[in-house]
Amino acid sequence: MLATLSTRKATTADIPFLARIEYEASLPPLNHCFWEDMLEGTGTTALQFIEAELRTDASNWGNVADFLILEAG
Repeated sequence: MLATLSTRKATTADIPFLARIEYEASLPPLNHCFWEDMLEGTGTTALQFIEAELRTDASNWGNVADFLILEAG
């Protein structure tokens, strides 16, 4: 059976998902996120930092509303 796919603009409720995607995208080629090095000793994780960037529209990947979410029905 084929799944029905739909797209929608991302919302603030999608920030944890978007942060995870942005984190995963930063891993290649060394399987290590560069944010982890920059945040070392601050007590802030890379995911927390990326989520904060998205909440304040400061992400270099774009604002939350710039993302489209693909959903399987």
